Amino acid sequence: MNQRNALIVGGSMAGLFTANMLHRAGWDVVILERATTPLSGRGTGIVTHAGMLALLRRAGVTTDASLGVPLTRRLSFDKQGRITAQTAFSQILMGWSRLHALLVDALPAHCYQLNRGVAEVAFGTTSARARAICHDGETVEADVLIGADGVRSLVRGVMLPNEHLETAPYIAWRGLVRQSHLTASAQAQLGDAFVVVHEPNEELVTYPVLGDDGHVYINIVWYRRVSDAQRRQLFTDEAGAYHPQGISPLAIRPGFVAQAKADASAIFHPHLAEAIALAPEFLLQVIVDQTAPVMAVGRTALVGDAAFVARPHVGQGVTKAGGDAWALTQFLEAGRDDVVGALAQYSASRVPVGKRAVARARELGAVLMPDERSLSEWSAHYSDAQNLLVDTAVELPGLAHISVMDEGVT
Repeated sequence: MNQRNALIVGGSMAGLFTANMLHRAGWDVVILERATTPLSGRGTGIVTHAGMLALLRRAGVTTDASLGVPLTRRLSFDKQGRITAQTAFSQILMGWSRLHALLVDALPAHCYQLNRGVAEVAFGTTSARARAICHDGETVEADVLIGADGVRSLVRGVMLPNEHLETAPYIAWRGLVRQSHLTASAQAQLGDAFVVVHEPNEELVTYPVLGDDGHVYINIVWYRRVSDAQRRQLFTDEAGAYHPQGISPLAIRPGFVAQAKADASAIFHPHLAEAIALAPEFLLQVIVDQTAPVMAVGRTALVGDAAFVARPHVGQGVTKAGGDAWALTQFLEAGRDDVVGALAQYSASRVPVGKRAVARARELGAVLMPDERSLSEWSAHYSDAQNLLVDTAVELPGLAHISVMDEGVT
């Protein structure tokens, strides 16, 4: 029997999970990544869950104590340092770049091809293979084509041309600061806990992560409510160009970074303000929702953020990407004689899961949208620090495809 082959557009988390899992199921896989140099998740931390750890093992990654920073508690405190909520909660925290490197290392080197942007795709049919045309003019065919190219996916744009992103009424500042650069008292408070702090129109999350250089960093995610006019200013560079989909850290006007750091001193406890002040690079993130009515057409499927994007409050982006990849692998293995049918089953299985993740993220974000009438109940619920603390970045049932993984595809 000829070896089946899969073409994966995009080499971030979803693409790597999919490639590793299909490779271990006997597929010949190739990742086409448009970047010319290895990817880096600047200013991004990863919250792990039991389901995500199981998915990593199925992707060939060893999940031992070296994976990240283990934490056993969560807490919230006010500007004066008074604890307003706390709970026991065990999780491992790690940096995006470290996890990406582990997934790359688990895959044969020839499978991952940089500087291979895709210009066009054809979805394929029962009788015709899927096809991608690269920017260099080469045409590549495959039994399965997988769009793993993120929130503004080319594959998704062809598959779902009338589906659009919905922008949240707030943005996020993100950064990493080396823990050892903080004062001893700040290290003690921020270095062993997952911290969630809410103030009117503000929410700040910090936690320690293990960087790919072996050092521990404090990861910072600071959500801020903004008006449309403020958003336009923040994402406009000094030359006057507006970047609505995201602005390079180097293009952010320095005055905005300085103002944010000054605001932090006025709003948060000094230890939190210190971490923000010492972050060597601050990133601005557009917060969006994205849903999909289907995740497959013909011999082509979407995985990860190419299909559904949930706001970061759920901390489930990587778990969702791995769950999509595992479900896709399982359905393709069960329906190996009918790829089109297997992908249709995959889509029917994962679309409801993605919708639940997006809805849950909106509920958690409601604390920043008190004027959103449809979410007023959730806004009130998460104004309670304890509720916000225990529900932020926790595993959502079914997202990792655990039930099918344990019971087998039926």
